[in-house]
Amino acid sequence: MGVAPLPVGVTLAVLSFGMFTVGTTSLVVLGLAGPMLREFGAAPGLAGGLLATFAFTFAFSAPVMQSLLGSRLPPRAMIVGGLLLLAAGSFWGSMAASVGELFASRVLAALGGALIGPSSSATASLIVEPERRGRALAAVFGGFTLASVIGVPLATWMGQLLGWREAIAGIGALGLFTAFAAFLTLPRRPPPAPVSLRALGGLLAHPRLAAGYGVTILNLTAQFSIFGLMGLLLVDHFGLGQGALPTALLAFGVSGVAGNAAAGVMTDRLGSRTTILVSFAGLTGMAALLSLPLGPLAAAAVVATGAGFGTMFAAPQQAHLSSQGPEAARGSILALNSSAGYVGLALGSALAAGVAEHIGYGALGPASLAAGLPAILLFLWSVRRNSR
Repeated sequence: MGVAPLPVGVTLAVLSFGMFTVGTTSLVVLGLAGPMLREFGAAPGLAGGLLATFAFTFAFSAPVMQSLLGSRLPPRAMIVGGLLLLAAGSFWGSMAASVGELFASRVLAALGGALIGPSSSATASLIVEPERRGRALAAVFGGFTLASVIGVPLATWMGQLLGWREAIAGIGALGLFTAFAAFLTLPRRPPPAPVSLRALGGLLAHPRLAAGYGVTILNLTAQFSIFGLMGLLLVDHFGLGQGALPTALLAFGVSGVAGNAAAGVMTDRLGSRTTILVSFAGLTGMAALLSLPLGPLAAAAVVATGAGFGTMFAAPQQAHLSSQGPEAARGSILALNSSAGYVGLALGSALAAGVAEHIGYGALGPASLAAGLPAILLFLWSVRRNSR
């Protein structure tokens, strides 16, 4: 007698928790940058560099791993294996004796994240009806936004109380726990049909999909040209007290969760295009306001509000792109979109580091606008082109 499958809600919860682990691992440097900079005597660009290293590794390895391993290993094995790699990278980072080791540990952790993210999104999109796909994808991505609410503030607090190494080791332990939970609960679905590297190139060259990937890159570049150095921006430029930073990060995360939840409902009721435009409008407003001489509390409120509009982008964009290609290639399409997102995250973080070092934190708002406005134009052009 076989074991009855677990409810869809349980599967989505575990997938979301896996994304929570990925999100905490990738974004933890936002709150631990200060202690890391002091220990290694590094330049302010270290935080952006660590974020960019994770992002670029994820971006270029996710579609390749999906092509080479996705058709050979079931999604459950991809997710569990990715969580174990991610945990190993975190433990290595907690023992790093040099900046070079710290960067190498981020590469290993990102390879794990590259196995987890696309497999989780593809699984979520396949286990629900099409009319519930927006909410399912939002539920899974909600784990990433919850990392901002719980994971990053908690790691920041642990870093201040115990040290940044202990905080990162704690994330490694979280990865092991999540791997065990995923092994026990995720359904044993067969691997999807294989997608060759040539077919992957075809998905990249597909006109509608290519425009969508470009929008994702520009949108995330705009977001992380501010979010990539958010802690240093609030403390060093706007004068927020160091002790208030965990609270500011908590507000950032709460707003992000609210935006992601709203995006799921809005996508299913109003459509992906409308939801994406609302996200763009809010992000543009955030970048414009941060270009002004605000007080510390006002700046923290603007950044937190911007987080809500930022997370409003992911679910409708995934739902939109997943409908633009063949269902058999959905995992690869979402992998490429995840890669595009991490390319944008890396570019935004690198842009933030360069602007902060050579111009100053006050120029991060205009830098965000420089990437965000072309994203809006490209999106509007692609919508008009596809409607013909």
